[in-house]
Amino acid sequence: VTSDELAGLRARLAAAEDARDHALAARAEVANAIDADRMRSVLLEALALTGSPEPGRRARRSAARKPIAIPGGVYGDSEKAGEHLLRFDDVLVLVDGYNVAKLGWPDLTLQHQRERCIEAAEGLARRWGTVFHVVFDGADVVGAHSRARRLVRVSYSPDGVIADDVLRAEVAAADPARPVVVVTNDHAVLTDVKAAGANTLSSDTFLALARR
Repeated sequence: VTSDELAGLRARLAAAEDARDHALAARAEVANAIDADRMRSVLLEALALTGSPEPGRRARRSAARKPIAIPGGVYGDSEKAGEHLLRFDDVLVLVDGYNVAKLGWPDLTLQHQRERCIEAAEGLARRWGTVFHVVFDGADVVGAHSRARRLVRVSYSPDGVIADDVLRAEVAAADPARPVVVVTNDHAVLTDVKAAGANTLSSDTFLALARR
C-alpha cells in the first residue's frame, strides 16, 4: 500500500466515522426534543397500561413482551451476556443515570458524574449503534436542557417524579414487540421491569463494557 493509498483509506474512514456520529446525533436530537410534559404523558399512559394506580407500584407482566434469550453457557450478568443484550437487533437500552454515574465516578461532582455517564453510553452507541436512553432525576438540574450535541437520548424526570418511575413507564410504554434492556442496580426497579418482560443489566457490567 502506497502512502497516497493509505492517506485515502484514512480519509474514507474519517468520513465514515463522521457520518456515523452525525446519524447518531440526529437520532438523539429527535428523541431529546421530548419535554417534561411529554414525559409526564408517557408516565401516565404507562401507569394506565400496567394497571398501577400510582408510580412505584409493581407492573403486571406484559403478555406480549418477551425477554431476549441469553445463549447457552453464558452467565446472566457477565460481560459476554451484557454485550449480547446491548448489541441485540433493535434493542432499546434504558439507563438509570445516577445509579450508573455514582457507582462509576463517586469522587466527581454530580455534573461531571452525569457527563461521564452520558459519555459512556455514547461510546457504546458509537461502537454498536445501539439506541440508549439515559434517565436522570430532576428536570430543574442546571444543564438538563443543554444543547450540546449528543449521540444518545438524555432525559430528566419531571417535578414530583423520580427517575425510577420514568424507567418503569418507558418499559411499559415501549412497543411490546421491541426488546428492552434496563441498566441499574436498584432492586425494586429490577423486579418491576423484569415483571414487565424487560431484560436487565447491572450498572457494574455496563461500566465494564463501556471501559473496555
